[in-house]
Order: sequence, then structure tokens, then C-alpha cells
Amino acid sequence: MGKKICFILTMKKEYTDTDVTARQATYWNIIRECCKKYAIPLFDLYYESGLVGVEGQTDGYTGEFYLNHDATHPNQKGYEFLYPKIGSFLMTL
Repeated sequence: MGKKICFILTMKKEYTDTDVTARQATYWNIIRECCKKYAIPLFDLYYESGLVGVEGQTDGYTGEFYLNHDATHPNQKGYEFLYPKIGSFLMTL
């Protein structure tokens, strides 16, 4: 009792298969709707992170922040980039 909860939505990722990208967008929108319906604080990394994972990208601004350049899982540099943003959000709870 009395514990605070929130939801942190994953970062945006662009897939080579546009159908997969569309399904992911639907998934993210459903999460946003559920958080709004139940008044769950949401930190939307999709819009707030400043990062966009691109399937197959191995270099460039975004690629250097991902583990093994998988465009999904942040590496240490990625987490260091995200930490201040997520930390600031958590302090508002």
C-alpha cells in the first residue's frame, strides 16, 4: 500500500519491415491509452528520449547508444544518456 507506480514506454525503433513498425506503433498507442485511462504516470521514451533505433544501423548518432548496435537495448553510453531524463521524471512521482 502507498507505493507509487509508473510506466516507462520504450524508445522508438524503425524496422526494415514497415508492417512491424506499424504494429509497434499500435502497441505503444494502446499503452498510452491504458496509462491515461488509469491515471498511471507515463514517461514516454518514444518521444522524450531523443533516440530512434534503426534496425541494422551500426553507426551514427543513434547507433552508438545501443548494445551491439541492435537498435533496441541501450548500452552503457545509452543509459548514461537516458539517466537524467528518467531520473527527473521519477523525481516528479
